[in-house]
Amino acid sequence: MNVITFDSKEPATLVVGDPKCAGPARLMGSECNTHLTLERSLSILFQDISVVDEGITPVDVPLSDGVTLLGYQCSGEALPRQRIEVLLYWQTRAPLTVDYTTFIHLIDPTTGTLIAQFDNPPVDGLVPTSKWTVGDVMVTRMMLELPSEMPPGNYDLLAGMYTYPDLVRLPVWSERPFSEHGLVWLLSLDVALR
Repeated sequence: MNVITFDSKEPATLVVGDPKCAGPARLMGSECNTHLTLERSLSILFQDISVVDEGITPVDVPLSDGVTLLGYQCSGEALPRQRIEVLLYWQTRAPLTVDYTTFIHLIDPTTGTLIAQFDNPPVDGLVPTSKWTVGDVMVTRMMLELPSEMPPGNYDLLAGMYTYPDLVRLPVWSERPFSEHGLVWLLSLDVALR
């Protein structure tokens, strides 16, 4: 028999949207399956857990409305017809009243042409920004598919947030390139031939 003992200084808070009940890999429990009873299931929510991943590249770029992009992780082969996974680490310094959409753009720095993009509500829409708790770190997974006809070279990977449906980007307060356009410059991606 497994025994789990918990010590809590304060009551746990409800996760808005309950992410364990969404998506193809949802967990089973009475919250997700009404046929189960509390006597047969237990849901556990850990809070105030801080995990520092050594693979995170810090950027610490503030956007308006109290949002900060703390850092990112980028993985995958930078080849045509391949996907690049980008994890964005966001935090809010003030309560948010608007639900923002996150995006990443890959642009050709010589022409400014948009080569690829991925737009998605943060945390796949499970926890809208208006439900974020001040100080919590929210991780958004973005999958950028590189086009098959993409020539080799260096491309700029950018991130940001905007309001939908009016598509107004949050201003970025930084000296990094492209900040004046509401974009956070992440890295120069070197795309090779297949």
